[in-house]
Order: sequence, then C-alpha cells, then structure tokens
Amino acid sequence: MPGISSLVVLLAHCVIVALALFIPLQLPANVNIPSLGLSVNATDLKGQPAIPGFDAVLSWVPRVSIKPEDAYLCAIDFMYDLASSGWDEIIPSGYEASSKDVNGIIIAYGSLAHPEDKNQLQNKHLILGLLKTMNTLASRKSFCITRAILYMYNKPVGQLAIARQVSPTLTEINGTNFSLGNLDPMTNSMASRNLTVERDIVDPEDSNFVISFETLEDSIPCQSLLNAAVNGLAISAPAKNDDVCTEFAGVSSGGEVTYMIHRNSPGTTRFLLTYNLVRRSLKLLPARMYKDGLCGEVKFDFIYGDEELGGGTMFLS
Repeated sequence: MPGISSLVVLLAHCVIVALALFIPLQLPANVNIPSLGLSVNATDLKGQPAIPGFDAVLSWVPRVSIKPEDAYLCAIDFMYDLASSGWDEIIPSGYEASSKDVNGIIIAYGSLAHPEDKNQLQNKHLILGLLKTMNTLASRKSFCITRAILYMYNKPVGQLAIARQVSPTLTEINGTNFSLGNLDPMTNSMASRNLTVERDIVDPEDSNFVISFETLEDSIPCQSLLNAAVNGLAISAPAKNDDVCTEFAGVSSGGEVTYMIHRNSPGTTRFLLTYNLVRRSLKLLPARMYKDGLCGEVKFDFIYGDEELGGGTMFLS
C-alpha cells in the first residue's frame, strides 16, 4: 500500500496496533460516496457533493475504541475548518499535519500525491473522505481508530486517520504495545434533558452573531444529532463563505434526524444569511446541546446585530 512510510510519521501521536491499518477493508454495501454534484456557487444546497473519479477505502483497528461523541466533535471542527478555507484548496505534495485536539481525539492527514501528478490532494477529498469515515462508523455502530486512503481515478492522492492522541512515550508505532487510556465507548444513548430550554449562543469569533435556540419535547440520540451536523457541513462545503443561503436541508446518514435552515425574506434585514454563518451554526449548536445534555429536537433563530436573519429546526424524521 502506497504511503505506509509516511503514515508512520503522520500518526506519530496516534495509537496504532501492529500497523493493522496496512490492510484495507471493504466498506459495507449500504455505504456509498454521496452521488449528487452541485455548483460551488449554489445557494440552495440539498444533496451531498460528488467528485468524479473519487473514492475512499477504509481500514480500522476494532480493538482500540474511541468515544463516538468526541469523534464527531473532532470531525465537525475539522470539517468546518476545511470548508471555510475552500473546497478546492490544494494540500501540497508531501504535506502532513493533524487537526486540533478535541477531547483527546485528532484527525491526522497528508498528501500521497507526487508533485508532477495531475490530481493533487484537495480539501474536498478530505471532506468526503471524512464524511465516508464517520458515516461508515455510524453504520457499523462501532467507533475505533480508522484510516481512509483517498483515491482519484484509482491512484492514491492522500490519507486521513481519526485516532486517540497520546504521549509518544506511551506508543510503539511499529510494535504491539499501546496505551488504551480511558476507554469509554458509548452507545447511541440519549442525554437527560429538560422538556423545554431557551438559550443563546454567542459566536466566539463574531459576537454580533447569536444563535437563539429552544429545545422541544422529543429527545434525539446525541450521536444522531452530531451525525446530522457532519452531513450538513459536507453539503455546505462547496459553497463559498460569502455565498448567500436561501434554504438548506438534509438528514443524518441513518435518516433519523432532519435539519432545515432558511433565511428571512429579502428586505427584512440589512444582513444576509451566508454559508459561513450556516456552517458556524452547524458547528456551534450541536456541540453546545451535547455539552449541556440537551440533545433533542430544537428550533433556532439566527440574529446578527440584533436583526433576525433566518432560522431553522432539527427534528426526528
């Protein structure tokens, strides 16, 4: 498998068991790369984007569990960063890095393309590779260290891996010794919550943007809520930050959660609901609901500078 030597460096801070990720495993038959292609400048994104010639092959280490909710929070954070920096952004040949640490989980990634190759690793490949990784883990109902090799027309262009970050002294990359740390695998349990809660989220990057939300009576498994956010971020990814969103909708990979977002009628506010703000809401709202034990159906409004831009709902399908 190409790129194995670079993977050792790429995952220097991740727990790997006997380099079991060398052997790619076939995906379950019901897991597919999203099939609907959309313009980068689309303002009504309603289906997952597709890249002609793209595929991702997954392998995993079932013995090393990772907490599903932490994996989702890390994926949401990383996918937001990728989408915000540009769908077509190129990752230079030989480049290797990792996402920010989220509760001890990181996503390591790197390019496997040569400088002269026509197809180079791009943000869009990482986004769809990560989407396939998270949706596959969700369908397997088992979250563990997972690697994805990313291909364009059957030629590897990059790779990513989601894993637990540990001190390098606790890991022997080329051996079988590893630290399990605090294994705390969780099932799709529902957090305890009050029937109705009204709260505000002030965007830490722009205090003018506020998400005002109200939880409703029906609970939603936290993993399903976070999965819906990951899929929503992937749908929004081809849109530029300043593209205007008129309406936006989709479902979690299992179809159990639906989200719908809309802007207010033109002329009712001085400000526009952009895809940057949509992505901010998909990052901030589910994470806040999980943190506060409020996973459930929710309705929300977007406010910018005291003017309402739009809003939406997340509910059981």
